[in-house]
Amino acid sequence: MKSTMSNRYRIAFLLAAISLTLILSSSSGLAAKSFEGKWSFTVTIPVAPGSNQNQTFTLTIDAFPRQGLHGRMLITDAENRTLPGVWRKAGKKVSLTYELPCSGDEQCASLVLLGKAKSSFTRIKNGDVIVMWDSDDDRNPALFDTSNGSFSATRLE
Repeated sequence: MKSTMSNRYRIAFLLAAISLTLILSSSSGLAAKSFEGKWSFTVTIPVAPGSNQNQTFTLTIDAFPRQGLHGRMLITDAENRTLPGVWRKAGKKVSLTYELPCSGDEQCASLVLLGKAKSSFTRIKNGDVIVMWDSDDDRNPALFDTSNGSFSATRLE
């Protein structure tokens, strides 16, 4: 009888240890799977609506913790301009939205970047970009000219 009771304690202890291990490993895994932090993005989009010529630029993104459904971010471009933006995450999928800076000689547009994180949120490859230009297009359901592009990203910190 003593041996049966001892086996029950061993089994209970073993189950408790396994449960604790699973809880700790899953919570640390979840903590690592976040978009928050500093990222380097390489974005390729057309130079203008309907153009076959592309432009590629690099951005540094500081993504801040989510507050509700979205998080805020600061984007710094190669010309050291700082722009605001927002991001959302659903599982490994991430979406980011911001306005391209524009002046009198640049085409204005809004960008939506859609991607799936790899390797515990250390990189994003083969992401898609939807560009909504500030030029009207009555034939397009969005009522503006749209273009497609691509991006990739690597976590810096």
